[in-house]
Amino acid sequence: MQFQTETGATPTADLPVASSPSTVHVLANAVAFKGVWAAAILGAANLSPWLGVWAAAAVLTGHLFAVPNKHQELRLVLLTALIGFSTDSLFAAAGLLQYTSGQPASWLAPVWIFGLWVGFGTTLNVAFRWLHNRWTLATILGAVSGPLSYFAGAKMGAVSFADTTLAMISLSATWSVLLPSLLALASSIGSQAESQEVAHV
Repeated sequence: MQFQTETGATPTADLPVASSPSTVHVLANAVAFKGVWAAAILGAANLSPWLGVWAAAAVLTGHLFAVPNKHQELRLVLLTALIGFSTDSLFAAAGLLQYTSGQPASWLAPVWIFGLWVGFGTTLNVAFRWLHNRWTLATILGAVSGPLSYFAGAKMGAVSFADTTLAMISLSATWSVLLPSLLALASSIGSQAESQEVAHV
């Protein structure tokens, strides 16, 4: 399809501009993830590890209904869950994290961790969209908030640490890389989706 422009007109004037999620969508997304986190942690602590998985499935369904680029967003969420689950499995295999319930094997993270990462994946282009391209801030936020989340989970009885200090240092170092990397992945997939939309105009 060819585009024709008048003299003096801006060639990109009629192209769609990627819109940011509304404030209501951002708040709903953040609350939904908090719900998944609570369901996963409380379920794990009370020997109901699948509770977090079902909560994540419900949130993912609603998320895909709300976003325009469903296939790309599903790919982002599944990649995020795979990366996060693999990372937490490495911590489990190393003995740094010891989970209360839901582990299919001692060297794997539990099923509710996969649910947690699915929920987190839904936030990368919505609640955490403001962090795109702010890599220094994302690194600092990851280094601080990542280990704090695990520490809160430990306080609620879902996980424990063989060595708390070593676990916190390891988690902080990992999350300082993991959060900006996942945000970069989200930004990349989002840019691909927007390019495809423009190409089909």
